[in-house]
Amino acid sequence: MFVVVKPQNEKGDERMAEKRFVEVYSQGATNVEKIIVDTETGVNYLLAASTLTPGCGMSILVDQNGKPIVTPVK
Repeated sequence: MFVVVKPQNEKGDERMAEKRFVEVYSQGATNVEKIIVDTETGVNYLLAASTLTPGCGMSILVDQNGKPIVTPVK
């Protein structure tokens, strides 16, 4: 999966993401789990929330070796 960011602006400034974080996966209605990708680093995060209780939790997703899961970004 690739996350697309905007090309350089008219002034030639560095490429900037249209949005810093993008949602790439979501499931659930009451208990919601989402995967969020940082468009600058490609790091994947899991966001979990429930409509039945206040608050939510967010954590870096890691592979079987404990290294962060990174999505290639363009």
